[in-house]
Amino acid sequence: MNFAALAFTLLVLACVAWFFAQQRAAAFRRSHSSNKLHSLPRYHGAHAALWCALPAILILLLWTAFEPTVLNKLMLSKMSAVSGQSLGSGAETGLQLNQIKLLDDLDELAEATPEVQALVQHYQGLKANSRLYKSILILLLAFCGAIYALSKVKVEFRARNGVERAVRGLLIVASLIAILTTVGIVMSVLFESIRFFQSVPITEFLFGTHWSPQTAIRSDQVGSSSSFGAIPLLAGTFLISLIALAIAIPFGLMSAIYLSEYAGNTMRSIAKPGLEILAGIPTV
Repeated sequence: MNFAALAFTLLVLACVAWFFAQQRAAAFRRSHSSNKLHSLPRYHGAHAALWCALPAILILLLWTAFEPTVLNKLMLSKMSAVSGQSLGSGAETGLQLNQIKLLDDLDELAEATPEVQALVQHYQGLKANSRLYKSILILLLAFCGAIYALSKVKVEFRARNGVERAVRGLLIVASLIAILTTVGIVMSVLFESIRFFQSVPITEFLFGTHWSPQTAIRSDQVGSSSSFGAIPLLAGTFLISLIALAIAIPFGLMSAIYLSEYAGNTMRSIAKPGLEILAGIPTV
């Protein structure tokens, strides 16, 4: 199964685990009226759904992330065995590997040589085995997680605490991803800026009056002499800002005066949320 099919199957299994765990907890609640459940049935259901889905989703994401690298390594080994010599990670090897993947995507092997056809068929076999093993492992993890969670449904089990810890962990991971994404963007801009100013003097960038970034990337290409003066960019930004302010300030000021002093409650209740929505659009 592909990623989408596996994700949908995990969602269905998590819903089934949630239903049975909730029903089991409700049955315990009815049969042990003198000894109340520590957690409500819905927490037992959520606990089972989390145990069914989270480990399987984690392995699915890791498998999906590392699968291309592993397949490339295996294909390079196969190509080395076919050619009889060790292949590195050079441009020619990369082109050969991309050609095999392209033939696999297009499913056009009639015009390929027998060696290339064999490599494409080997690549198809690797992908098929990867999908099979991934599906078996993911479904087995989901099933085992659901069985474990169902076995934990008891009167004294603290399902609510486990669910709250899991939700707290997910929120921490989400916040860390947001922070690391911001740090990655900043570091990427910083490193590229350092590389840029190693080639272009900062004085030329700050005080240059001509912006023409066309330049030759390789030595065999023809490109115009590049110029990276930032003054035209700053002047254009300043001019656009002046035009925008000349339009926005009068309209904005008059709209604010009208809404605060003259508009009725009905008009204000309609216009104020609309303006707040417009203010949330970055281009506005």
